[in-house]
Amino acid sequence: MNKAELQAHPNRENFPLSQFRVADILLKRHSAEQYELFVPHHYFTGTCLRFRLSSTTLMQQGAAVSVSSAWRTMFDAEPCIPPIPGIRGEVAGGRMVTDGPDHLLVAIGDHGYGSRSQASNSHLGKLVRVEIETGQPETPTHLERFIANPQAFAPGTSKSSLNITPAEARAIADFIEGD
Repeated sequence: MNKAELQAHPNRENFPLSQFRVADILLKRHSAEQYELFVPHHYFTGTCLRFRLSSTTLMQQGAAVSVSSAWRTMFDAEPCIPPIPGIRGEVAGGRMVTDGPDHLLVAIGDHGYGSRSQASNSHLGKLVRVEIETGQPETPTHLERFIANPQAFAPGTSKSSLNITPAEARAIADFIEGD
């Protein structure tokens, strides 16, 4: 988490250390002896605060468990949060679940970053689907979510679900947005 560097930062009062932490842990079993440990946490870069997802491999032999690989940074949420008043680690989110064998769903809180977290290029305040192998994030836009399941996005709407895949919703949204 790099707390020593955070403590030395001139604007450290804007980052209360007690609020920045490991947000969750999740174990994925690969075999009877091998597991992958996923940990969403805060990381101070020296100039700003990152919400990061890291992983490592654990090996179990009887009652003994050991770390068998170096920690890997899988994903860094955007934006990197500058030391401004009002940033709060207790609204960091971080809960995770697996989404099939190859993806994690990670809830990333807004960190008190307000409406700035709702920008389309921000992961803050969103549910992000992360590919385990590559760490690539997938954050559906509001338009994609509406196209894929209008009733879930806007309850009471007369539009029914199209029963399409996330990739198909992305392609339709790209076409509409002109990308």
